[in-house]
Amino acid sequence: MTNYINPTATIELYRDVYETTYFIDKSEFLNAFIPMVASFQELKKLKIGRPQKYVCVTRPRRFGKSVNAYMIASFFMKGMDTHDIFDDLAISKHPLYENHINKHDVIFMDLSDGAASSKSIDEYLDMIKTRMREDMEALYPNVKIDPSRSIADHLKKIAEETQSRFIFVLDEWDYPLYMPYMKNADKESYIKFLSELLKAKAYVGFCYMTGIMPINTYDIGTPLNMFYEFIMGRNAIYAQYFGFNDDEVDLLYRKYLDQWKDDAVITRRQLAEWYDGYCLNGKRQLYNPKSVIEALSMNYLACYWSSSGRYEEIYTFIEHDIDGSRDAVAILLTGEGYPVQINQYAAASAKMTNIDQVFSAMVVYGFLTYDSNEKKVYIPNKELMVKFEEMLRNNHSLGYLHTLYISSRDVLNATKNLEPGPVEAAVKLVHDKEISLFKYNDEDAYASIVNLVYIAARDDYEVTREARGGTGYADLLFRPKRKDDDILVIELKVDEHPGTR
Repeated sequence: MTNYINPTATIELYRDVYETTYFIDKSEFLNAFIPMVASFQELKKLKIGRPQKYVCVTRPRRFGKSVNAYMIASFFMKGMDTHDIFDDLAISKHPLYENHINKHDVIFMDLSDGAASSKSIDEYLDMIKTRMREDMEALYPNVKIDPSRSIADHLKKIAEETQSRFIFVLDEWDYPLYMPYMKNADKESYIKFLSELLKAKAYVGFCYMTGIMPINTYDIGTPLNMFYEFIMGRNAIYAQYFGFNDDEVDLLYRKYLDQWKDDAVITRRQLAEWYDGYCLNGKRQLYNPKSVIEALSMNYLACYWSSSGRYEEIYTFIEHDIDGSRDAVAILLTGEGYPVQINQYAAASAKMTNIDQVFSAMVVYGFLTYDSNEKKVYIPNKELMVKFEEMLRNNHSLGYLHTLYISSRDVLNATKNLEPGPVEAAVKLVHDKEISLFKYNDEDAYASIVNLVYIAARDDYEVTREARGGTGYADLLFRPKRKDDDILVIELKVDEHPGTR
């Protein structure tokens, strides 16, 4: 078994996904890559030109990046027959399907592997070079491997002697950049290594690279400027292959009902409420795929983000209250959007200085979504709202926001007991603290303020805006999750008493 060159373990990883109940066929993504390795005659028959061969797609965690990387490698890789997988998928209809399935040498590298266990950038890169030389010695015994020469030199020689090219699939490209030993000079060494391996090399058939952060995040990405980057929220190309759309979730939901039958407890509307909401070109149409699959598999709605990162990750972005980011989070907690100029390349800046950088980072990591039409960020769904509420509940250092969350349960109880005093005091506190961020005396602003006052009510109620319009009023409806609780209807009026017009 090899480390990087035609590693059969990658095929098994994709097969594991393919054989699950809740598999979604994203194989048409391969349409983008077959022309990159097709012959000139094949391209003439298709009446197309050869696409740019360096592609980098960045997405938040849990949006199917690694699965798609496994798929690309499994389709093209020599050494195993994967017809049993792909013959049933959409890519099998491609006119060049048989010409390229299992016909190419693939170098698949999960760049997170070994990064954390290494103690320095030199140890990490030496590990990669050693593994690559082991593969070349095993697969190309007639090619003399000189440890003093670079990996690029050896790959060039192999390509010349075998008259072939390599397909590179690099997963988690940015993971090593977060290691504690990575100083600025080390990051530059890592980027230089990737550039010398890939840039302007005839042995590269194409290179597909994926990760969370855009290449130029650290202002050291110039050596990798041959890549075309596709970033969530900015580029629509390839977007349909990451995350689930409504039709795909409909398909999965039918499978769920077939599997669980009378024991099924999740409604289709609840799936949307919990896991939809990620914007794409101004439209909210993407679901978090891993959470949808976990919920349907477990027959239980929950915040599955906890398996890949706790609420403290959100806290790290706002703990220092950069540029008023805490008050802005208060607006987001009401379900409203907050205007931001997104700069995804600055998202992981070592020193954030403004709220645009803070919220840009949260968009890149998937904690917020960005509506490019409205130019606003939002908390995308209930799953993420739960994480924000966990942050408020567990961090005393958040001051006003933490106090607000804790006191909101008392406000809810006072409302049920028809005690106006605590409610009035809480509304005044939030109004005076937050009104500068809203339009003064605007009905939506007042509804948002009241929504914030009752923020803890979401633990027991589904909160919706029941009516918008008219002058000086906005209604909120609190539907109880438990049958023995009362429905709460809150009507807001300016300079009037309830029941008057």
